[in-house]
Amino acid sequence: MRIIAFIKDALSIKDIMNAHGIPDFQAPPPIPQSIDTVEAIDELPSYNSFEPSPEDF
Repeated sequence: MRIIAFIKDALSIKDIMNAHGIPDFQAPPPIPQSIDTVEAIDELPSYNSFEPSPEDF
């Protein structure tokens, strides 16, 4: 028999994670609002997919 349960209690989830050695969840860093234009790529490289890329030479 298989039992599936959804645990919604935050303290219970934290206790289960600690018991299994899983670290506490941390939100990822926020997405930056602006992109540095020095590292931005304006155009995609144009080469045939059946030929080696120019970086391979």
